[in-house]
Amino acid sequence: MEERCSLLGEKVYRAISISQLGLLAMEKGDLDQAQLYLEQGLLLSQEIGSKVYSAIRLIQLGHLFYLKGKLQAFGQNAREGISLRNRFLDAHKVFILETILGSLYKEDPESSAHILGILDHSQREYDLLPPEPITILYCGRAEVHARQVLRNVAFEAAFAEGQKMSLDEGLDLALRTVEEM
Repeated sequence: MEERCSLLGEKVYRAISISQLGLLAMEKGDLDQAQLYLEQGLLLSQEIGSKVYSAIRLIQLGHLFYLKGKLQAFGQNAREGISLRNRFLDAHKVFILETILGSLYKEDPESSAHILGILDHSQREYDLLPPEPITILYCGRAEVHARQVLRNVAFEAAFAEGQKMSLDEGLDLALRTVEEM
């Protein structure tokens, strides 16, 4: 798909396709290749002037840096991506929270439970497409870890609190968690 989009000169779908390759490489553990793909996706997103796609790529690159143990680069990318929030639709905010959850869940299980509650509420309240497989994976990991650390009663309480929060409050919470790392 990326090759076809490249041949057609289609930068938007090429940025999406190449970033998907980066996510696949990340899940396979090939972090250096993932970084190359995600950086290309970010550059293409910036070339076309898409603040939303640039924010998503920054968050994805941040997650990659988290996996590499580069917390300063992770924090910088997360802050920069979230700072573009005034360009986001609700669906974008959901996707950003789902993606950043892949990095935050081990650091702060309670905040992760809040974010999971926000995502659960948002999925039911807004007319959103089903989550992508990678975000289902991140959310599943976050829930399992938070339940193990917090135990079910505390997890359910934090989850219920999250269901009362807005997407913007979720982004604020994610940003605070990143700042505390």
